[in-house]
Amino acid sequence: MNKWLGVIIACVVIILRLATTHNEGLTVESYAHVNQAVHIQATGFPLLTYTLSGTTTRALFSPVYDYLLAITGSIFGNTHAIHLIGAFIAGLLVLGVFTFILHSTKNSTAAVLASLAAALIPIGWSDILTASSANLGILIGLWILICFLHIDNNIWRIFFLILLVLGVLTSSVILLFLLGLVAYLALAEMARINRPHGEHEFVFFGLLFLLWVYIVLYKDVFVLHGWQAIWQNTPTLFRNSYFSDLHTLDVIVSIGIFPFIGGMYVMYRHLFVEHERPVYLIMSLVLSTGILTWAQIVTPTIGLRVLSIGLVVLFGFAARDILHYLRTTKLGLLRHGVPLVAVLLLLVSSIPATDEVHDAKTNTVTPDELAAMHWIRENTPEHAVIAASWTEGILLSSQTGRTPIMNDQFLLQPESTTRIEDIHTILAAPFQSDVIDALNKYHADFVLWTEVSRAITGRDSPIFATDLICFTPLFTKGSVIVYGIACGLERDA
Repeated sequence: MNKWLGVIIACVVIILRLATTHNEGLTVESYAHVNQAVHIQATGFPLLTYTLSGTTTRALFSPVYDYLLAITGSIFGNTHAIHLIGAFIAGLLVLGVFTFILHSTKNSTAAVLASLAAALIPIGWSDILTASSANLGILIGLWILICFLHIDNNIWRIFFLILLVLGVLTSSVILLFLLGLVAYLALAEMARINRPHGEHEFVFFGLLFLLWVYIVLYKDVFVLHGWQAIWQNTPTLFRNSYFSDLHTLDVIVSIGIFPFIGGMYVMYRHLFVEHERPVYLIMSLVLSTGILTWAQIVTPTIGLRVLSIGLVVLFGFAARDILHYLRTTKLGLLRHGVPLVAVLLLLVSSIPATDEVHDAKTNTVTPDELAAMHWIRENTPEHAVIAASWTEGILLSSQTGRTPIMNDQFLLQPESTTRIEDIHTILAAPFQSDVIDALNKYHADFVLWTEVSRAITGRDSPIFATDLICFTPLFTKGSVIVYGIACGLERDA
């Protein structure tokens, strides 16, 4: 029965997440995957290029998630498929945490507490309405570590290799797990931990395989961007903003205070007192990912998701130690009440998860924005260029078939910083001549004004909207406006 507790908790998580996402939409970021899924469903192949004003850029991505979405979406519809896949990823992550703790400690109570903590991680609820290949990569990475626990068994070795190939073709986040394994080899060697034969060979095979695949897929990226490819050519301004609002308290709240404290306690004891192989395996992942996030090599979102899973697993070892300590004292009878108290504390620490769900629901593409996309698709020329914020470029491409000035897929994008500055000029410049010059530069025919534009400019309406001769509102619904452009040297000519 104990082995089925993890399955039961995972099923509850899946049902709860599906109930939470019922009749909800998608975030803007999801439409990059929706675009790929639609193309796969129509042709059987992913979309290898996308068009920006004045250029065609090669799309670079790992295809596993998009094929999974295309297959599932052909049955349930792409929106429901994204919700369904996200729910199952969350459920299988919880099951993975339960399995890791149960295999490592043989303590089902500790495994249940760790899996409950995994289910209640606040940051795990922040993207319930977002299509994320990174989350699938984290799930595969966790099960790779579970296979690595039993690397001396031939069957587990086969599963390790299968998941390794699948993970490399799913998301670059798998690199964090492989670097964690490299760190584990170093720390375990220094601690003189008894380890099964073959660990070095499998770790370095995995690392070399990943490097080979990335060189084949991304050689043009490294040639064009150099070390900027590590940050996916994200403009420096955006990279700095990712980390400027990240504070220690935010990290603790995002992970959960009790999993954070329990995880840190276990790491302290095993760095200086105890030496358990499974703990070193997870501790190495936490340390390497924490350092890379602190060094601003890994984005905070990805870093915190990986750290949260690692610390939740370590929390399971802390729960085991507490239960064992109570069993050896005169307070042994109290150990039966510890799980209930722990569950209540975990529920309290997960209160921020409700805020994450609320924020996720408020950040979805609104019905007014989708109505604007429909109008653009039905009432503009096929080769029209639409000026909109860079975060909405993929949404425009996937929902209208029209050409944006740019999107937020920065790899191999020409002059991405310049294009961002020009879009900001179009949306916020105080002088109409500057706006028209920027529009003419990209041969833009229309301007899309949404809540994202308001957030960028801090204005309820664009400054150019006062000129109804040059900028005519052609579509208005709620807070969304589509402006037609009638002025400019090129148009007058």
